[in-house]
Amino acid sequence: MRLFAQIMKTRTGVEDQQCHHSRLMAGMSHQSTQDPPRLFPKGTHIMDPEETVCRYCGVSYLIHHEFKMMEEKMKAMELEMELYRASVENERRLQGDIQTLHSLLEQSRAQDEQQTESIKFLSTQLSEKESELRTVTSAMDSFQSKLNEAECQSQLLRRKCTLQNAVLKNTMSFLQLTKKELLTTRSTVACFPKLWREFAKEVTDRSKDAMAELTSLERAVGISQSEVVRLREQVNDLQSVSAAAELKSQQVQDLVQRESELQNRCHEMQKQILVFNCSAKSTETEQYLSRLKQSEIEQKETESRFCKKLREKDEAWLACQQKCRLLQEQLTEQTRKHEELSKRNGLSENENETLLDALKRAEEEIDTLRKERELTKLSHQNTIVQLRESFRQKMLEGHNLRTKFDEELEEERKHHFIEMQKAELKVREDANTELVIQREKFQELIQKYQKEHEELKSKNTLLQETVRRECEERYELTEALSQAREQLLELKKRSGGLQLSQRSSSQSVRIESPSPSASQGHKSMNTQRSGLAVKHGLLTRLAGSPDGQPGSSSTSALPAIPLPRPSKDRLFSISESKHRIAAVVRSRENKM
Repeated sequence: MRLFAQIMKTRTGVEDQQCHHSRLMAGMSHQSTQDPPRLFPKGTHIMDPEETVCRYCGVSYLIHHEFKMMEEKMKAMELEMELYRASVENERRLQGDIQTLHSLLEQSRAQDEQQTESIKFLSTQLSEKESELRTVTSAMDSFQSKLNEAECQSQLLRRKCTLQNAVLKNTMSFLQLTKKELLTTRSTVACFPKLWREFAKEVTDRSKDAMAELTSLERAVGISQSEVVRLREQVNDLQSVSAAAELKSQQVQDLVQRESELQNRCHEMQKQILVFNCSAKSTETEQYLSRLKQSEIEQKETESRFCKKLREKDEAWLACQQKCRLLQEQLTEQTRKHEELSKRNGLSENENETLLDALKRAEEEIDTLRKERELTKLSHQNTIVQLRESFRQKMLEGHNLRTKFDEELEEERKHHFIEMQKAELKVREDANTELVIQREKFQELIQKYQKEHEELKSKNTLLQETVRRECEERYELTEALSQAREQLLELKKRSGGLQLSQRSSSQSVRIESPSPSASQGHKSMNTQRSGLAVKHGLLTRLAGSPDGQPGSSSTSALPAIPLPRPSKDRLFSISESKHRIAAVVRSRENKM
């Protein structure tokens, strides 16, 4: 707006100068086209010659009046010259304003270039931040996959634990059945003490088999303990992974803080851009600001989404920790149960030692129990095989699902990456087109200002030429006046002498205030005369008609004297002065 106001001021100043110059030229042309007015006021031919001539010196009052009129015209010409000088000063001031406007345009261009560079720098920073966010998202996806694998492993361990619990329950039920059978055998042993010796060997063999089975069970318990140790190691690994996830979350928080700092910097840059918008009032930069705000809003939304995901993952991690604690508690319970079972086994061994005699008579029942046991073993083996096959099928299905999900995720990522590239290309193309439009607009404005500057230069040259011509005319008028004064002095010397000249000088001081009629005539003549008419009138009046004519009052007082021609030295001095004036005007033009 300031630039526009300054341009409008310069235009109005130039138009005012043009109007003033056109008026002056019209006045000069009007004065030059008019006929030369009468030099003397009306009614002078009716007056007596004694009234128009001084009694003491014999000088005509009309000549004195003419000199006064010439002096007033000289003053008017001096005022006009001052006006021309003021117009020249205004032109200089306008040229200074134009130079300042050019400097302001250069500054605005430099500011535009700085803004474009800052926008490019911000775009690079945004691309870097987007790449960092992509890396963080990929890391989060990898952590999610690891957590899913850990969950699957924990589920498998749970299933194994449930199977082991079921096996232990079956063994407990089997041992309880054996206890009941042992009680029945006690009753039978009390009834049949004679059969103890016969069946002692068989009972010892069967006890050896039971001990072998117990050793196998102890081995199974050791294997389960090793699995428990391995599970604990896996839990420790999961804890280390969770600690790494916490470190990553801290890094993400640091990145969020950096993004907040960058956003503050962006706000500062936006403030600077707003200041530039207030000076230039360009709507295109506002569009850039709106786009930047939208990008900031999108960044905030992504940050909030990532924060939510982190919170959800923290909650899932806490749930995993709780599950691990539950697994540890279950392991402690299983160890406690194992210890109880070992104690019970010790008690059962003591009871077996006491009941070895009674077991000899229970061969038939033990045979039946063996058969049933073999059948149960076969059934359990079949069920285990079926469960393994179902587990393998489920594992294959889970692997296939993972591959499918990975392929779908890769396709979605590629699609999103292509969309982002297209959006970036569109944004860059729009920015380039807008920059090209701005450059074209600024170039058009510069061309307009250059044309106006050239027009002003041409107008200045015209004004300087007119001023030079008027100065030459004024100099010619001053020369004519000086010649007229010299002629009058010669006339005074010839007519009066020194005494008359002294009297005329004293009386001219007294007669400086003319009559009201003469002042009115003076005012009317000021509006009608020009410099050339005054010169012509003076010369014609001084070289007027002889004494016998009654029309002129000055001829009655002074005789007709032929006008003297100017000497060659005088003409040479006049030409030298003209050349000097032309040289001064040219030097001023060169300075302008």
